[in-house]
Amino acid sequence: VLAGVPTIALPRNGEQRANGEILEGLGMGFVASPETDGASYDKALDRLLGPRAREHAAGARRQVTPARGLEEAARLVEAMALNAR
Repeated sequence: VLAGVPTIALPRNGEQRANGEILEGLGMGFVASPETDGASYDKALDRLLGPRAREHAAGARRQVTPARGLEEAARLVEAMALNAR
């Protein structure tokens, strides 16, 4: 979120899967697994490199203040997820 780029997440533990699913739901991420096949990655890359995902990611970045970085990014993702429901 802070970098303003769409994300492919390969969660390993903890809250990583939930965070990836939030980004995926917001149109700026894809959650992969060790079983994810090449065709799924290709589709995800096409979507994430497209204008809509890049616009979502850039919009999120504009709302994150550099001085607060990760704390602000986490707050923003949480607020966007709650608004998406």
